[in-house]
Amino acid sequence: MLTMSKPMSRAVIRGAAAIMLLLTVESLPGVAAQEQLEPESPAALGTIYSIDISRRTINLSHEPMPDINWPPMLMEFEATPEVDLNQLTPGARVYFSLAPDKNGRWIINEITPIPEARRIR
Repeated sequence: MLTMSKPMSRAVIRGAAAIMLLLTVESLPGVAAQEQLEPESPAALGTIYSIDISRRTINLSHEPMPDINWPPMLMEFEATPEVDLNQLTPGARVYFSLAPDKNGRWIINEITPIPEARRIR
């Protein structure tokens, strides 16, 4: 017959209690909902090089995006239908954010031109 020493049985009981506590906390209504929240959209400042309205793409250089471990680079992004491409012009400084599309590719979901007086150099 297998028996446990008192110190060992206390450790087993403590471990079981910790597991029960974790299971109880995870079952609380707010905890499950919080885990399902989307992380904030990655965002950065950039400069537009070109816009293709028919393809809904924007070619821009952007500053580092630490949220997704991207260094500064020149890239072409698709834009969601909600993005008004007519408000944009090549050479404009912009603030933009990204969201994953259904295939997991990052696309622009918001973009705002930075007025000349407020541009950061």
